[in-house]
Amino acid sequence: NINNNLAKKYNEEIKESFEQPAKFILTTQSRNISYSVSYIADVQENVLSLAILSTFKEGNSAQRTLLKTYNYDLRENKLVTLLDYMEKNSINKSAVQNQIINYIREKSGTVDTALAQQYNLYVRDVRSDEYLIENIENYYIGQDGKLYIVFAYGNNNETETVDVIIVK
Repeated sequence: NINNNLAKKYNEEIKESFEQPAKFILTTQSRNISYSVSYIADVQENVLSLAILSTFKEGNSAQRTLLKTYNYDLRENKLVTLLDYMEKNSINKSAVQNQIINYIREKSGTVDTALAQQYNLYVRDVRSDEYLIENIENYYIGQDGKLYIVFAYGNNNETETVDVIIVK
């Protein structure tokens, strides 16, 4: 229902990422494909927060989980970055960054690398720039007032591994 160029751009991105795979599956001859899409949306403090989740499995390949979030300021008609949201709401950046690093360090310590390769599990690297707040694109502002920071590794790899860190 938002009618401007930015909204149109993101609607096209959503169609390309989530609708096009469904159309492909409907027209393909393969019968061994599983695909689902779901979404959730909330408005908090004039920010529309939308999360879209899909799972895709074809044949013997690993199931892949894709997740994309959008956080749109309805008053200012622009996307809100995680850093912008944190600053506006006086959320301590260094405390959240430490929470992310500690969570990822704990998760990465529980994964055996050889076993992960055998079962196509995602191996986290706590030193990766993807865990820096400035680089995080996927977050969701929940109805409960909590901030959900999401690392959907299937967006770039064939995995269903997703980490969600809850802040507030």
